[in-house]
Parts: sequence; structure tokens; C-alpha cells
Amino acid sequence: EGRSWLERALALPGIEEAPLSVRADAHNALGNLLGDSAEYTLARQHYEEALVLRREIADSKGIAGALNNLGTVAAWLGDFDGALALYRESLELHQTMHDAFGMALCLANLGDVLLARGDFDGAQEYQAEALRLRELVHDAAGSAYSVYNLGEIARLRGDTAEADRYLTDSLCRFEALGEKLGIAYAECSLGDVASQVGDTTRAAQLLERALRTRMEMGDKRGVIECLEALAMAAMRSSADE
Repeated sequence: EGRSWLERALALPGIEEAPLSVRADAHNALGNLLGDSAEYTLARQHYEEALVLRREIADSKGIAGALNNLGTVAAWLGDFDGALALYRESLELHQTMHDAFGMALCLANLGDVLLARGDFDGAQEYQAEALRLRELVHDAAGSAYSVYNLGEIARLRGDTAEADRYLTDSLCRFEALGEKLGIAYAECSLGDVASQVGDTTRAAQLLERALRTRMEMGDKRGVIECLEALAMAAMRSSADE
């Protein structure tokens, strides 16, 4: 529905006469929705249009945000070098503006890319700094995601005890905020941890719940992650029998 309204707005006659900042906001929002729907090429087109408009009005914060979003699309498409360059350019702008919220987001995203490359130490350093900044400015939602990210590093490292601690903490934070997507993230990862330690019943409950949530939200990428985690849990269960 969100995509439909935004596409209709951007197709209105005379849209070229609308304020550039409003058009940039619309392109950015549409890019967000397309990205969540796994339509990455279209998402990138709208983020690029938003960046052009932000540059025209010299909107530093908007430019930094567009660069960050383009970095996320690059990461989703597996272009890790491109993602790192875009995130770092965005981070520099946020640092110039002393924008702790923006700095924390870029640091977290940089950590995600390093984790995808298998650089656990580098990812840990970025995520810990992101958490520090988010707690400093009392960003409850951002802090919950940072705690989750630290849990993911521990999970992928194979430290199930530390992963369970971080991920359980993040789940409690997400539940307190009513953050539906965050809850699904945490449940999926906790389900994988449960399957790693042989708790197949808990693993199935958590993974199935996360899968239902992501299907309801239309989160294609999340559905794939849950299905993969369920498959791994089934393999581990079979191997133990």
C-alpha cells in the first residue's frame, strides 16, 4: 500500500514543480519500501534520484542519508567494496555535522559488511561503538538493534552462550518497544542458537514464529533467512538422532 501511494504521488502531473526536498523524501521512502520487498535495482534508482535532489539543495543530512541507503543496497547486492565506500562517505558527513544518530547507523552498517566478510573483530569494534553512541543519545530502538548485531557476531563466531545473552537482551528490548521486525530478527537468531545447542523444541517454536511474522510483513529476505535456519535446524536434529 505504501508503495502504491508513493508511486501515485511521484506520477502526479506537475510533480516537477513540487519542492525538491519533498520529492527527495518521496523517492527515499519509496526506495525503503522497495528494498524491504527485495526489489533492489528499483530501490537503488529511487535512492540515486533522492541523492541528486539532495545535492541540488545542498542538504548535507539528506545527502548523508542517501549515501547510506545506497550503501545498504550495494551490500544487499553483494558489492561489499562499494558498500564500504558509500558508508564511509556518509559517516564522514555525519561526523562533520556531529550527528550521533547518523554516525551510529553508519558504524552499524559498516559492521554488518565486515561481518559478512568474516572480519569478526572489525565488526565487533564498529557495533560496540554504534551501541555506545546510541545509548549516549538514548536511542532505544537503535540500541536494541546494536545489541542484536553484537549477538549476531557471537552467533556466527560459534559462541552460543554470548549469542544467547545478547540476543535475549535484544528480544526483551524489541518487545518493550513493540518493534515487530526486530522481534522477528531476534527470534530467528535465537532459534538458530537453540538448534546449535540441541534444543530442537525451542528452536522450532522460535523459527516458526519468526517465519510467520516475516511472511505477514512481506519481508522476502527475512523469509529466506528463516527458511534457511529451519533447514539447518532440521539437519542438526536428524544428525543427532
